[in-house]
Formats: sequence, C-alpha cells, structure tokens
Amino acid sequence: MNIKNTHFIALEFLMEKGLIQVYDYNIHVCDELTFLALIQPILILWPQLFKQNRTFNHLYGNLLNDAWSYERLKDVPSNNSCAAYGPYACVFIDHLLVGMDMNCLNDNEVDNYRMKYVVAVLEKILTPSESNCV
Repeated sequence: MNIKNTHFIALEFLMEKGLIQVYDYNIHVCDELTFLALIQPILILWPQLFKQNRTFNHLYGNLLNDAWSYERLKDVPSNNSCAAYGPYACVFIDHLLVGMDMNCLNDNEVDNYRMKYVVAVLEKILTPSESNCV
C-alpha cells in the first residue's frame, strides 16, 4: 500500500481471521487516526470483493459480510530514513512470502535488495530483446 505517494507499507491478509496485518517500518509518519481513515476503504471493500468473486465462499461466519479489522504491528524492524520506504515494504513482502523471520531484517538486507533490483533492471534494459532485432 502506498500512502500519499510517499509512505509504502506491506499488508498481510489473514483471510481465515478477517484480519489485515500492517507492516510499517516507519510507524511515526502516520498517526493512528489518520491511518485508520486511509485503510478504512480496504477494510470494508476487501471482503465485499471476495464475496462478489465467490472464490472464498468457504470462509465461515460473517467474514465476507462484515468489515475486517487490522493490526498495525509496532515491533517490526525500523529505519528513520524516508529514502527506504519502498524497499523496506518490498523486503517485508519478500520475507512474508517465504516465511522468513522479520527479526533478521535490517538496513543491510534492504540495501542488498536495492542492489539486486537495480542490477535486474539494468540487465533488462541492456539486454537486447528478440523483438528489437531486425
């Protein structure tokens, strides 16, 4: 999620609980009331989307009828630099996807992620594609 084009956070949807866990490495940027106002549409519309889609009709109770709740995790690794919002959110997602412990996350790991991303982008740009060949 990108808040006002300046603050990136990662969201983990716990479908069976109707809960969204928020991984925010710089939690002081947005106070709780402002954050609630920003995430409220997701809490309301997400279950409605799944109900219309019928993919998750197996979920029990009112999980698809009621607004979901959220938990803003405050004990995740943090950084005071505004320059790392996007990379930190991406690394949070990467850790969640592979089930890695967030405690091992630090600035060095985020810097390594940035470098890998830059290399991947440059390789894509510098490698001629078959469609460009005449």
